[in-house]
Amino acid sequence: MRIVAPFCQQCSEPFEGAIATAFTCANCAHRTIYFDAAVAAYRGRGIVRQIIHDFKYGRQVHLRHLVARWLCAALDDERLRGREFDIIVPVPLHPARQRERGFNQASLLAELLSARISIPCKLLLKRVRYTTTQTALDRAERMENLHNAFRLRKNADVRGLCVLLIDDVLTTGSTLSECARILKRSGAISYVRTRPRFFDFTSRLCSSTERCCTNDGSCMSNGAASSLTVAGPTDSRSRTFRRVGLDKA
Repeated sequence: MRIVAPFCQQCSEPFEGAIATAFTCANCAHRTIYFDAAVAAYRGRGIVRQIIHDFKYGRQVHLRHLVARWLCAALDDERLRGREFDIIVPVPLHPARQRERGFNQASLLAELLSARISIPCKLLLKRVRYTTTQTALDRAERMENLHNAFRLRKNADVRGLCVLLIDDVLTTGSTLSECARILKRSGAISYVRTRPRFFDFTSRLCSSTERCCTNDGSCMSNGAASSLTVAGPTDSRSRTFRRVGLDKA
């Protein structure tokens, strides 16, 4: 299902109703998120979810071309239109998990997107701590599970760069937020050249994703990106949203 307005400006979670103004959902407003916006073209349900699952866990690597097209579609989002990014950075897998899977789906997608939009892709982040699967964890536990799980690679320099962070799926946004935190702490800028916000493609360090299952092993329902990120399908099943202040609409 294609994501259309109204949706949260930060995580792209869609809402029902005649909401005509931009808003941030309570789930985003009541916690610290290090990306400006997560942008996704589709929700991770039905056939979209199945395609992501087959690509990621069924090793049907050829499906990366279709998923990359979804990422390109997400770039047409008004929050991203006209933005200029210096670099594309994929969310890394832990080396042990990548050996097991045989590839990093975020890297494959980032490389295809890089070729299509002529923005360099670099592996600047490293996953330094193997984390347990996030599937059974709530939002707070996911954030704690991922804390200090990433770091900037040796000799990597993101100072003054506007980064587009790429992942395949967004569930709670914890992975993208932690990656964005590391990038911002290392000097990546929080504003794009055309207007405030690290991107709005995922979040204040710009990230976006197409997902049905995240790098953490959790399932997808709504794909999105955060902090310098490009996102795909979103997974909302693990989220609890409250329509605070939206009743008037």
